[in-house]
Order: sequence, then C-alpha cells, then structure tokens
Amino acid sequence: MTDAYERFQTIEIRTPDDVPPATPLEWQAERIRIHESRGLRGTAADAVAVLALRESVRRSLEHTGLYISDARRMGATWEQIGAALGTTEDDVRNRLRTWADGQQRMYRGDVAKGRTPLGIDDDSHREILADLTNP
Repeated sequence: MTDAYERFQTIEIRTPDDVPPATPLEWQAERIRIHESRGLRGTAADAVAVLALRESVRRSLEHTGLYISDARRMGATWEQIGAALGTTEDDVRNRLRTWADGQQRMYRGDVAKGRTPLGIDDDSHREILADLTNP
C-alpha cells in the first residue's frame, strides 16, 4: 500500500472536508464498510464517519459545478442548465459560485502547503464569477 493510503486509513473523519481531495472512491467505500461493519457495536464516531464519508462520496460523484462550468464554456444558457438540472437559474448560479469558491480554496491551500495545486487559480475564479452576471 502507498503512504497516502496508510495516512487515509489513520485520519479521523468527522466531516466530508476531512477526506483529502482526490481520495479514491474505493478507499472511501472501504472506510464506510469498516465503520458500518461494526453495526450495533459501533460508536457515535463510527456513525458520524459513515455520514461524512457518504457525503464526501456524493460530492465526488456529483461535481455539478464542474459540469455547469463546462456547459457555460460551451455556450449553454443559465435557463438551459437550470432545465437540465430541474432547478432555477439562480440555483444554478449559486451552485457554480459554491463550487468555484471551494475549488479556489483548494488551489490556494495546496499552494500554501507547497503541493501541486488542484482546483482553480484566482484568474479562473474571477472569470467564473464574472460569468455569473452574464445572461
């Protein structure tokens, strides 16, 4: 096993943000199985870890913000995207803003820690925010 895998197995997970970015879904599913297998012998920490890990997996699978950004870049209107997601244009804009803010935080955090950055840089973040006001 890799060092990253070993580290992941030892961290306490209480929130979805405790799961490091780009953690493989397989690793997360394994941790869910471990906590769930304790069943009635488990603790509140096990139950919370299962909830946090499941939310992390849901977020990983969803990536709605990325797809909204791609759709906008390809020329889709807010109305078209809202219809595709079964929601309002305002909700679509809010989802994109939330995603972009999170991606920028991840990028800045990686840079601050001297790691190869994941996420979006400040220029890309500004472009996305500027697009929020476009029709």
